[in-house]
Amino acid sequence: MTAHRRPRIGGPLLDRVAARCERRCACTGRCGNRHTASGGRCEREHRAGRPLIAAPADPSMPDAEAARLPVEQLLAWCGDCLAKAAGRGRADRAHRDAEHDAEQQFGLF
Repeated sequence: MTAHRRPRIGGPLLDRVAARCERRCACTGRCGNRHTASGGRCEREHRAGRPLIAAPADPSMPDAEAARLPVEQLLAWCGDCLAKAAGRGRADRAHRDAEHDAEQQFGLF
């Protein structure tokens, strides 16, 4: 199975997002890494040949919602942090959905 990938945002829009994030990955631990060696934030930087990725603060957000976000609500992520944070977010969302479903079914029986 291949991982789902959102279209990448590039050019001036990515440059705006990267500049707002000081040209550094904005992850402060959503990926599961506390980034303690770099002051609590990922140390990956936006540079030629290794650009960051513009994505929502909640990278597990459904694509339809993410596509409607204004640029001001996007963060710059490195690929590793983005993939891990999205996976963790999807797992959290699935857990919440399962709990909600169980609560809804409780009154049925």
